[in-house]
Amino acid sequence: MSIPTPRFTASMIGMSPGAYGVYTAGRLLNILFPITVFLIEQRLFNALALTTHNWVLWGLLASYVGVICLRMGALLMEAWGDVTFRYRVNGVLQHNTLHHALYERAGAEPLPVSALEAINRLRDDVDEVADFPLWLPEVVGTTLAAGIAFAAMAAIDSRLTLLCAVPLLLLGVVAYLIWPYYLRYRYAAGALEDQYTSLLGSIIAGAQTLILRNSAPAAIQRLAAITRQRQHVGVRGVMLQQAQEALVGLGVAGCSVAVYWYGGAAVMQGTIGIGDLLLLISGLSVIVWLPNVIATFLGDYAQQTVSIGRLAAFMPEAPLNLIRSWRWWQQSPQTSPVAMQLPPLHQLRLEQVGYRYGDSAGIAGVSLTIHRGTLTVITGRVGSGKSTLLNLVSGLLAPQAGQVFWNEQPLTKLGAPDIVATTQIPFLVSDTLQDNILLGADPQHLAAVIRDCALDIDITQLPDGRATVVGPRGVRLSGGQRQRVALARALLRNAQILVLDDISSAVDVTTEAQLWHAIRRSGSGTIVAASHRPALLQQADQIVLVDAGQVVAIGTLAHVRASQPRRP
Repeated sequence: MSIPTPRFTASMIGMSPGAYGVYTAGRLLNILFPITVFLIEQRLFNALALTTHNWVLWGLLASYVGVICLRMGALLMEAWGDVTFRYRVNGVLQHNTLHHALYERAGAEPLPVSALEAINRLRDDVDEVADFPLWLPEVVGTTLAAGIAFAAMAAIDSRLTLLCAVPLLLLGVVAYLIWPYYLRYRYAAGALEDQYTSLLGSIIAGAQTLILRNSAPAAIQRLAAITRQRQHVGVRGVMLQQAQEALVGLGVAGCSVAVYWYGGAAVMQGTIGIGDLLLLISGLSVIVWLPNVIATFLGDYAQQTVSIGRLAAFMPEAPLNLIRSWRWWQQSPQTSPVAMQLPPLHQLRLEQVGYRYGDSAGIAGVSLTIHRGTLTVITGRVGSGKSTLLNLVSGLLAPQAGQVFWNEQPLTKLGAPDIVATTQIPFLVSDTLQDNILLGADPQHLAAVIRDCALDIDITQLPDGRATVVGPRGVRLSGGQRQRVALARALLRNAQILVLDDISSAVDVTTEAQLWHAIRRSGSGTIVAASHRPALLQQADQIVLVDAGQVVAIGTLAHVRASQPRRP
């Protein structure tokens, strides 16, 4: 489901009506400025030829200067309104898209496109749709200016005006018929740009893997092939656009020759004045702009529909969320949700919970109770469904079947401060180590958490200590350091439930013992972890054994071992 273009455009105007109004007033004045000047020049040159009173000439000159001064103000209005409107609308659309991705969808569900393609859409498509409302004053102003010019020219010589106007309108129709072909190349260019960006990002991210597998030449060849396709499509699109502009230019040149020829003869015969000839020539330039503007507007309307669809794809279940109102200077409950405040946990219960990734792997029919202050360890083979079950417990995935209960309260969504999860691959941003741990949390207990997670010695060895920038995804840290930073971030939030996905796989035995000692003392002591480590399995209050998307055993280590058939 997408959003109708008129409704989307009206909603964007409503996001910043003041800036849009200022831009509209300034743009209309600037569009009408040339025809106003041409009319003044007509009267001025005609007055000079007729040797009228000096006060008439001075009045016309004063009007000329006044219009120029007025345009200076109009230019400032247009520039301020243009930039302000674009940035505000861009901010709202990007805010709403990211808001939906961060707050209104399950965190473990993948985006409908790759990360780099998402960046392309949030940048290019947002720019495209934010630009479209600014075309409305352009169309209205150009139509009004062309109408005034046509009326003024017809008053001088109606036959010559029709002789010039009709061919120009026909050229506008031709330009409109050509435009869909040009748009076809634009769409193809956009799709190729997405492919190029996605492949380039994959090559950069997986450079070491490509080298080890000797696949780098094939990847570069694929990138070169897409580049050649982009060049082919880009050249054809530009050539078609230039052909359209050349056709219109040829028509303008032909009409200009007719005006010079017949208009000059009329001046020589004394039937029109020099100012009238000047208005005929100048007015022609105003009229000829109308077909171009209309053709471009209609083509941009089609492009707008495509861009709206690409943005709405981020939230197919609720596309209208894309255009809801938001103001950067005030946070409303609608757009700044506060995590549900839940009572103290007694138990978390899953009843017949299931989740499938399309037709592939997942889990089904899971019933599980997690009591306050207990350690629950989920274990099983690789690909058995452990991470999916953890994501359902933590709220990173919304159940497709079944229900999750907090005590006796059904839950549709969990979130901090009630539950905090660390994923198998820790997510770190390119910021300082300290800010990666805090992420907006209270730094009061930061030193204690750093010590509990065995990061204090590592920090002393970093070039800037806590202020060391860890790089994208924490590339400047080792695997064990990244896991401990993610764990420190989770412990700092003092959640009622702590969900850990193989958090100690990259640390030694001594460090692992220290980490689990800190983990067991944190928050309510309610922990759900995925692991196959024997030491942790022995500590567990209950073990959940998962196999092929099914829970096959729940209990203590001894009970789970006893429930499994002995291998011959």
